[in-house]
Amino acid sequence: MPSSALAESSNSSVAEILAKLGTDPKTGLDSAQLRERLSKYGPNALPEEKKSALAALLAYFWGDRSHG
Repeated sequence: MPSSALAESSNSSVAEILAKLGTDPKTGLDSAQLRERLSKYGPNALPEEKKSALAALLAYFWGDRSHG
């Protein structure tokens, strides 16, 4: 969803947003719509953050337990 559409959606009702997206709230997307959106926008996932072994080792010695 482009950022301008996202800004407009903050003032819209759920029904208006679903209509703009062409989505039926009861049935969701059919297979063709799913494939089309997947190829256009990619998967609905965030990339996994990779942690280096060196950073984990240094964090251990510096007492920062949030990295390990």
